Amino acid sequence: MDVHGNDKRWLVTLVTSNKVVAPVLQDVVKQGMDKLYATLDNYLNGLPTPCSLQTLTYADVCHLAATPSPASSLKDLNFGNINNNSGVHGKTKTAYNHNVNSLVDLAKLYLPYYLAEFSAFDKSMDLNAALRLLGCRKYPVQVFVSSDPLHDIQPLADDVRDNVRNRGSHFKESDWTQIFFDQCFDKLKALLQYLPLLPAKKKELLDQLSAWKTEGTRVEFNHSTNRLLIWQFSRSDVNSREMEIRLKRAETGFSGITGHSFQRLENIK
Repeated sequence: MDVHGNDKRWLVTLVTSNKVVAPVLQDVVKQGMDKLYATLDNYLNGLPTPCSLQTLTYADVCHLAATPSPASSLKDLNFGNINNNSGVHGKTKTAYNHNVNSLVDLAKLYLPYYLAEFSAFDKSMDLNAALRLLGCRKYPVQVFVSSDPLHDIQPLADDVRDNVRNRGSHFKESDWTQIFFDQCFDKLKALLQYLPLLPAKKKELLDQLSAWKTEGTRVEFNHSTNRLLIWQFSRSDVNSREMEIRLKRAETGFSGITGHSFQRLENIK
């Protein structure tokens, strides 16, 4: 078995997912939440007794649930994730503060508790959370529109989450053959290809993805390179302890001279 090759393919997939793919997903999710927030707020403002997301109460949510509307599904969302509700009130939902004060608050409502720890649509939002939001089917309107009507974003995001992100987070050495590595990059490419991005931005990202695929496994892993990788993932959803173990194996198996080859990849624009 090509142990060191499998380790490298796994590491390159993690780096690419978090360096190339995650930032653009965070931006797309932010745009989608902006659209959803405006849709819900406009509906609430137009009610006979107007309210808003920022003034929402438990009574409002219960009342809205009684009649089918864009806001009727609010009652089923995870309000424990915002305003420190779970921390202060536990499972007593009647005591929750239901005010949705930001796009971040709105996004957290659609996630399980363990993924709702981000503070902005940036590095604090890990790849898993972004993919869950892109794949969510609970929105009352279409939030994320594919650039090609023949391809939906939701199943593409689910495919990346299930078969790239999750398989990378729960490392199994024998999985990371060249064939599986190629399949992971095909899934990442498919998702990027159908995101609602400007053509120039999409081309830039696809070029970066291709460069990491072809050049990433040629990186010589040495001590300085490994420290950089562990630092990069210390605040992500990647199992950093598992990464450290694999990197130590790679470090003993390769005779890298410096981090120059990794730095070349870091500079891909």
